[in-house]
Formats: sequence, structure tokens, C-alpha cells
Amino acid sequence: MGISFKEFWAKGVVKYDIPDSARKYVRHEAFRKDPVKNALKTETGKIQIFSDKFAGFKLKDFKGHPVWMEPAEWLVNKEVVSKYPLHLVSPHPTYRVHSQLDNTWVQNVHKVQGREPIRISPNDAKKFGVKDGEVVEVYNERGSLLAGVVVTNTIRDGVVAIEEGAWYSPEDANKKGTRCNSGQANLLTSSRPTSSMAQATTANTCLVAIKKAGTVKPNMAYQPPVIIGA
Repeated sequence: MGISFKEFWAKGVVKYDIPDSARKYVRHEAFRKDPVKNALKTETGKIQIFSDKFAGFKLKDFKGHPVWMEPAEWLVNKEVVSKYPLHLVSPHPTYRVHSQLDNTWVQNVHKVQGREPIRISPNDAKKFGVKDGEVVEVYNERGSLLAGVVVTNTIRDGVVAIEEGAWYSPEDANKKGTRCNSGQANLLTSSRPTSSMAQATTANTCLVAIKKAGTVKPNMAYQPPVIIGA
């Protein structure tokens, strides 16, 4: 059901009717009816589990069929876990579009002391001596950041979550390796690709440690820069 822009701006929502054709949609319907005439755009024209082409690349980390490979960082790796005992996931933001809207009133809905929240289970909060609402340092060998603790039963023990997209704010811009005072998760994640072929992101293969932050400066991520001579 179409409406004018003026109506949309007043109501803030648009409702679209779902056509009957969408309700009856069948994936690869033409292929299923006639797989010869309507071949898929694969090597064989069929649904493939194995690819001779991919296998022919002879890459150690990219096979001709789906395989499970041990992650570079995960909680089973005892050597790494001894230093960084928490698995960090960085899901898409609940209140932003990636980094867009991070400098608007929306941040007041979920930020903790002006910083990106880190969700942690009650057991882990007790284990690492952190409390709901306080600012903590989250770190690994790649970097560190400051985040606000949210103790919740919605996350499992051993795992913490910081949503991606917070605006970067170095605690000391003149110091290499300085903490991000805003909670930008990219300081903790790696640039490892999924394979030498795919080159996709492995952001959720990430181990971290957590500790009390100590004295912190105000988060300046949303302050406009001073323009000299303006």
C-alpha cells in the first residue's frame, strides 16, 4: 500500500502488502521442474557439494568441499586462553547502522558512562571482579579499549559481546597503542582472512581479557575538532 512522503514523514512507517507470488515462492523452482533446461550457474549445472575447480587450487586452507578447521583463537586453545580467557563477539549494533548514528541521542539509550557496552555473564563478572555499570579495560595483544559493563543472563559464560561501530577515540593520540576511550571493537579483532582464497572476515574469532580500567578521561569521540583560525 503506497503513501505519499508527507504521510510517511508524519507516520514514520510504511506498510507493504505481500503479493501472493511471494507466499508461493519456491527456491530454484525452475531448476527443480527441469534441471537440464534450467541448469544452475555452477561447474556441473547442479547443486554441488564438491568442486573440482576449488580442489584444483590445492590450497591447505581452502578445500573442494566444506570442512571444519580449527580457529586461530578459541576457548579450546589453552595457551592463548591462559592470557586471554574470554571469547569476544562483535555483532551488528542494536541502535546504529554500523557507525552511523553513534553521535546522536540514540547513544543515550544504551551507552554506559558514554562508552560502548560490554555484555558479560554474572558468573564471569564475579570471576573477573567487575560490576554492572563500571568502566573496564578490554584487551589482547592487538590493542585495548574501554567499555561499560552490562551484566546479563543473555550471554553464556566465557563469552563477552561488544557491538561493532563505536566511534574511535584514542585516550592519548600521541601514544602508540593507546586505549580507545569509546569502545571500538576493531582494536581487538584481527585482520586474518577466512582462507587464502575467500579473504572474508574472521572478526568473531577473537580472545580477550578484562580488568578494571583505573582512572579514565572523558570520552571525546563525539566532540567536534577545534578549527584554528575559525
